[in-house]
Amino acid sequence: MILATVALVVATCLCLYFDTTRWYGVAGVLLLFAIHPLLSTALLLGGVALCFIHYYRRRTFHELPKLPDRRD
Repeated sequence: MILATVALVVATCLCLYFDTTRWYGVAGVLLLFAIHPLLSTALLLGGVALCFIHYYRRRTFHELPKLPDRRD
């Protein structure tokens, strides 16, 4: 059962990656929630946390840098 779950997770991630197979990925997510609700919730929360970490790491602040002082 673990092997089938891992294969379903991998197939779902691949389907969600491509635009043409996105609906198959959504069906895979729903199937994962039906089979393993606790595992699916943990994976979903982990994925959301990784997205937020990646977003805040890439965010840049548009402030002008301070120039060095001319006094030597």
